[in-house]
Amino acid sequence: RFESHYADIFDGHGRNNKNSKEVIFSLYNSQSEKLTGGYVTYFCYAGPSIKTEFQNNPVPVGSAQWLCYTESFTDLMLASKKNNGDTRVDTNLGYGKYGSDDNANEGILVWPNKFVGDYTSGKVILDADLLYYRYGLAVMMMAELKYYRGRYQEALTYLNMIAYRAYNNDKFYTTATKDAVLQALCDEYFFEFPALAVPSLLLSLLLFGLLA
Repeated sequence: RFESHYADIFDGHGRNNKNSKEVIFSLYNSQSEKLTGGYVTYFCYAGPSIKTEFQNNPVPVGSAQWLCYTESFTDLMLASKKNNGDTRVDTNLGYGKYGSDDNANEGILVWPNKFVGDYTSGKVILDADLLYYRYGLAVMMMAELKYYRGRYQEALTYLNMIAYRAYNNDKFYTTATKDAVLQALCDEYFFEFPALAVPSLLLSLLLFGLLA
């Protein structure tokens, strides 16, 4: 079932997300394995890219940063927080003028706060589990299924389950038209699962030959 608060799924930076009631399937990572590489660390900046006073406080230090939220997606998340009170944004987005080079993107660095792992002793150790499937995804896939069956009002019921935790509003989505529900699905997949490779229901059905 849902955790009451989105951040509780990842337990802060995620290093202790071993027993979330929302998680269905995850890849276990252990502190004892001392993993310093992997997908999540691709979002982490090398130390020289970060002003000294912000290294691991709050910007996690890695070896080399390969992946980054786009500026347009960052703007969407910030707008969702400002306009709708989206409680997921602080977990999904680290953001600020922490860069050592003020001429590079005005010194702004962005990264996903979830899944970061332990950075108390230097470079990030990937001891946060990677959460592949959780109850929130099951709810989103049900909303998508209702959409493809043309049952738009029922789709809104499931979308508003997601919206209630995110915006504290269980009637956030009210327009039960094809275009409005599709836009809501796209928005909530973006905001609920950023930096994750989440399969949509349509893609899954097509891959398994269950949808003509």
